[in-house]
Amino acid sequence: MHSNIVSLVRGFVRLRVRGKQTELLLNRLVDEHIMVWNISRMNEELELDIHLSDFYRLRAFLKETGCRMRVIARFGVPFWLHRLERRKFWVAGLLGFVLGLYMLSSLVWSVQIIGNERVSAQTVREIAAEQGIRPWAWKFLLADLDTLSARLMQRIPEAAWIGVSVQGTRVTIELVENTVPEERPLMNPRHLVSTSDAVITEIITEQGKPMVRRNMRVKKGDILISGIIGSDNFQQVVVAKGEVKGLVWYEYEVNVPLKQSRKVYTGNKQDRFYLVFGNRALQITGYGHEPYAQEVKRQEREVLKWRDYTLPFGWINEETYEVRIDTYEINPDSAKQRGLSQVRADIVAKFGTEAQIHDEKILHESIQNGKVYMKVLLEVEHSISEERPIVPLAAGDPISD
Repeated sequence: MHSNIVSLVRGFVRLRVRGKQTELLLNRLVDEHIMVWNISRMNEELELDIHLSDFYRLRAFLKETGCRMRVIARFGVPFWLHRLERRKFWVAGLLGFVLGLYMLSSLVWSVQIIGNERVSAQTVREIAAEQGIRPWAWKFLLADLDTLSARLMQRIPEAAWIGVSVQGTRVTIELVENTVPEERPLMNPRHLVSTSDAVITEIITEQGKPMVRRNMRVKKGDILISGIIGSDNFQQVVVAKGEVKGLVWYEYEVNVPLKQSRKVYTGNKQDRFYLVFGNRALQITGYGHEPYAQEVKRQEREVLKWRDYTLPFGWINEETYEVRIDTYEINPDSAKQRGLSQVRADIVAKFGTEAQIHDEKILHESIQNGKVYMKVLLEVEHSISEERPIVPLAAGDPISD
């Protein structure tokens, strides 16, 4: 192994020697202490390896023995250096590339902020930049990570903990913010009053004086929970809080056509591709298609991103489907169910999913001009309270509801 390394450092060549006195040539080389190895014979030819420094001493022995030689291979550092010298511009470019790659990998390319909710990312970036954490900063000039974390903690009091980590060319700043109790908005004294005529089904009083009880009938505007508490001699105004539910009756007039229409896809489709530059789009494919009489378009937009940055370039894949409008008839029972479904959906939209429909009554039903007409009465249980401010009275005036 050692001799192989030495041979590579000194350099050696592989020769093919031809002649009738090749054995005499070998004997003369041995006598002169010239080392040869990897000797192989092929008829009147010899192949052997010899050091580059001894190669130049062969001329006299070849002339003495009448042999001829030819170099068939070259090995070792001297030949490598010679090849590199002939390609010095290529070598310089390779070294420049390696040096540039090392320098680029030593820079901070992006700063990522995670874990922030109340503290804006821009604020964290500005404070971090004061500590040298910014794009295109040298990583080896940054302070150690623990020191950076401590400095950021001093500048950002809203954070309970800050960690700084470096992954490649990205610096990540992770925040754990302090837990701040939610500030309750200041409320003026108020009553809770009824939003409509109803029968009370449930009342839960958190603060204030309940003025109604279960199964009591109330009118719109009646006080449900009073914000005035205390006796006649000593009264105090508070913010009335609680929940009051009641049964309320709603009357709807609904009409549903017996002839319905719907969109049906025909299976024909047109594809278009656009390149996007900022707010402009350039169509690339999909020319020559006639627009459909009825169509539905679907677009998928993609934008180019580099790390945390969104570039103003992208593309749009647009698919246009041909549709036709089919007309079909439904029976009166189906129309009735559709009308009731519309009424139920309106109740949920107005009062939320907690509203419960206890009863549905169809007061009147008729079929006229291809439509089903209905008058529907619904009994609905939902929250019926709303706020009414208590108007402050002049000094000395008694407080009253």
